[in-house]
Amino acid sequence: METTIALQVLLAPHQTVPLTSSLPIEISIHNAASTPVTILDRNTPLEPGAGHLGVLKLHDAQTHEEVPISTISASRVRPPLLNEYIEIPSDATVKKTLELRVDEKDIQAGREYMVRAEGYWSAVWYTALGDITEEQRDHSLNATTGEFLSNVGRVKVE
Repeated sequence: METTIALQVLLAPHQTVPLTSSLPIEISIHNAASTPVTILDRNTPLEPGAGHLGVLKLHDAQTHEEVPISTISASRVRPPLLNEYIEIPSDATVKKTLELRVDEKDIQAGREYMVRAEGYWSAVWYTALGDITEEQRDHSLNATTGEFLSNVGRVKVE
């Protein structure tokens, strides 16, 4: 069942980073719901390695051209492992730094880039992780799904 998810994906509005092939991007997920939420982290900003799974998009702020990002395809274990579920308490925020991998020839020092996180929540429950049964987790029973789209963050490369 796809619906509006009470999670806000926010990028730091302005960041300055060194010119390297791995750009650190600060991101936070805020639970605006009045209950805890539990999320399957796959293909979300909360997944380890999300910076090279296609969750982030990078554009040159001046030309608006998309900057290629090094991405990988991931083989998935089914059902998901317990450590792939993240619980966020009510009105709480989880912060993370993602490593965005780019080819140094595609970015330039002194330029500014726009970055945005976008994707799909594949399983969100409005309850604590401990209240979700193994069967519910294994088959995403009673889970909500929906798209996420962050604000646009700006990254200046030095």
